[in-house]
Amino acid sequence: NQEEAKDLQNILENEVIPLYFVRNGYGYSEPWVKMSKASMKSLIPRFNSQRMVRDYVTYFYGPAARQQHKMTRDASAPARELATWKKTIAAAWPKVALRRVDAAEPAVNAGAALPIRVAAFLANLKAADVCVECLVGRSADNNEFAVQYRYLMEATNINDHGETVFKLDLHPEISGLLHYQIRIYPHHDLLSHAFETGLMIWL
Repeated sequence: NQEEAKDLQNILENEVIPLYFVRNGYGYSEPWVKMSKASMKSLIPRFNSQRMVRDYVTYFYGPAARQQHKMTRDASAPARELATWKKTIAAAWPKVALRRVDAAEPAVNAGAALPIRVAAFLANLKAADVCVECLVGRSADNNEFAVQYRYLMEATNINDHGETVFKLDLHPEISGLLHYQIRIYPHHDLLSHAFETGLMIWL
């Protein structure tokens, strides 16, 4: 913050303010007007009400309208189906558990696959009712996990403990020091958003 504040003050002191006071014979700064027009040329197309409305229609109103049509077809049968499914998920989720069933490799050579196996106890849910993902990324400067790739894990079989085993042979698309996290959350094709239920378990 101190470095950014210092840079900003230097720009104001040495570039912006002197430019503003370079007055010509008509009492105004030609370079300042030129810079102002260049700013308007680059900013106005991106920061204006027309773009804002277009973004709302593209990312919110349009998807909401399509979801409404999807849920109300066949006398709202999809809406009733989703409501019933959500009740089933809410009742079963406290019993859902996820655990690693393989030995985590300490390192992987370039070009080699990292086998990942997890077992999920789904109570009375099916494998199709959940999504098990492996998130791959790097550690940011503030030590936060910055996700760069998401990989869906595949359900394979049910083990002797009644758990559904999910697998992934991970081939990292980038090299260097990487981090990965595994999570499970409810999934249904009729959901408006993947995380609509607000339920998730991290491993």
